[in-house]
Amino acid sequence: MLRLAPRYRPLTLLALLVGIALVGVVRLRGGAWLHASMFGWCGFVLTHAVLVLARIWPADAEAMRIHAQELDEGRFAIMALSLLAAAASLVAVAMDLAASTPGYVSLGVATVVLSWLYVHLLFAQDYAREYWLSGGGIHFPGGAEEPPFSEFLYLAFSIGTTNGVTDMVTHSPAIRRAAMLHGLIAYAFNAVIVAGTVGIVTGLLNGGSS
Repeated sequence: MLRLAPRYRPLTLLALLVGIALVGVVRLRGGAWLHASMFGWCGFVLTHAVLVLARIWPADAEAMRIHAQELDEGRFAIMALSLLAAAASLVAVAMDLAASTPGYVSLGVATVVLSWLYVHLLFAQDYAREYWLSGGGIHFPGGAEEPPFSEFLYLAFSIGTTNGVTDMVTHSPAIRRAAMLHGLIAYAFNAVIVAGTVGIVTGLLNGGSS
């Protein structure tokens, strides 16, 4: 059973409530379950990301160590959320390709974009967790020993966009394993985004020429 750290649960539960509320609103307005689910997922992701960043972004080294200990209890839940984000994007692209109205296309695009950003935020947290618990494992440019969270976001988005760690050096097997999983998910994500974009553009061109 997936478990989130006790202090981490309120953030997740609040975001979950927002997502459920959006599902209910869309359903009450006559929306299909698929579209309601996508609205709910977008609401959950956006709320959770804002809450997490509001807590972590201004944190100093001591606060980051405490946060890392909290995250350690729920790291498997974090990985599960990453995979769920990838699955949500696959559904969104399928919905884009089958959409008959611009509104559905916009919803699918929003789901893909938010899910893509969310995956990298979750992995940035995981890199920060491993770094602060193990006392290192990543060499940052400039030799910073107490890096801000922005450095871990930089690492996560570097892997997400280039499938590499660019100008950083990893010394921890645990971080390399996380980076390998991250790279595989990012590769699948990017392939889906390219395929979806081609499909949407093709559909629009065919629609315009008919």
